[in-house]
Amino acid sequence: MNKDTHTVEFLYFDGCPNTPPFRGSLESALDQTDGYEALTPIDMTTLAEDDIRRGYGSPTILVDGRDLFGAGVPDSSMMRCRIYAGGTPDSEAMAAKLSELTR
Repeated sequence: MNKDTHTVEFLYFDGCPNTPPFRGSLESALDQTDGYEALTPIDMTTLAEDDIRRGYGSPTILVDGRDLFGAGVPDSSMMRCRIYAGGTPDSEAMAAKLSELTR
C-alpha cells in the first residue's frame, strides 16, 4: 500500500439511529479529503462473533484499523450503538480528522 493511501472501514448495523446521517457525513468528508481508498462499509452483523470489530459501537470509522475518533480497541465483541460526545460528528469534523492523518 502506498504510504499516502489509507483504507477506511465504516462499521455499522441497522437500528442505530446515528448510522444514516453518520454515513452521509463520512461520504462527504471523504470527497473533501485526499489520500483515501474507497470506503468499505461493513455490516457488523456479518462479522464472526469473535471479530473484535464487533465491539466498536455503531457507527464507527476505522482508518488503517484504528478508530478515527480515538476509541481504543474494544475488550469485547458485543455489538452496541455508539454515542459521540457532543453529538454525531458532521462532515467538517470528519474531514478535519481525516486530513490530520495525511499531514
